[in-house]
Amino acid sequence: MKEKARIDYIPIPRKLQDIIPVKTIYLNGIFRLKNGRFSKSYRIKDINYQAVGKEEKRSYSSRYADFLSGFESEFMYEITVSRRKLNLEELNESYRKFLDAGKTERECVKQAVAMAEAAGYRDLKKVIEEGKQVKAGDKLYAVNMKKSLALFQIGKQPLEKGMAILGAHIDSPRLDIKQNPLYEDTELAYLDTHYYGGIKKYQWVTLPLAIHGVICQPVPLPVLPKGNLLLPYHIFLSK
Repeated sequence: MKEKARIDYIPIPRKLQDIIPVKTIYLNGIFRLKNGRFSKSYRIKDINYQAVGKEEKRSYSSRYADFLSGFESEFMYEITVSRRKLNLEELNESYRKFLDAGKTERECVKQAVAMAEAAGYRDLKKVIEEGKQVKAGDKLYAVNMKKSLALFQIGKQPLEKGMAILGAHIDSPRLDIKQNPLYEDTELAYLDTHYYGGIKKYQWVTLPLAIHGVICQPVPLPVLPKGNLLLPYHIFLSK
């Protein structure tokens, strides 16, 4: 009698839990799998490896090697690299709009605060006034004199173990009028200025200019309509 060939049947999943090999998900982010193993995923922040110096590259490589060496032989790990294509036209356009709207430190900080709040940051001053507790993972910002901005991401380790600091300065392209700017030369009136943002000195003479700034008065000023025309310039008043 001829023996029948043995066929290994694959069970047909009847529900979603039969497809996903997870039995339990704990509050600390650890997954208990059906094969008796446990799993947890970590997201590593992006770094621009090509833009940093040699010392920082060595530091990144050393720390990454230490991270991989920390796994024991019975551990299994998987590295997933996610890449996204950046639309340079959209990036350039957003950058130009930011420069157009931010001619002074105050205007740049105002824009940056709006962007920070859209990204989930909260005003540290309001958090303190409301008596709320700050915990790991919170995103906060603080404004100083409406001309500088500090953003914080609260970590899990105590501050005594250090903190990562990324600094930048506001250098929006513009001409600053000095405190006592007016002088006369060859029967012409001039304004003494200082330029910021790497502009070319020969560009501004053929461009229409706008006045951006703050007027300090002992009494409140009347609110001018937006775009109040003072030919051939516009004047924008900030509180």
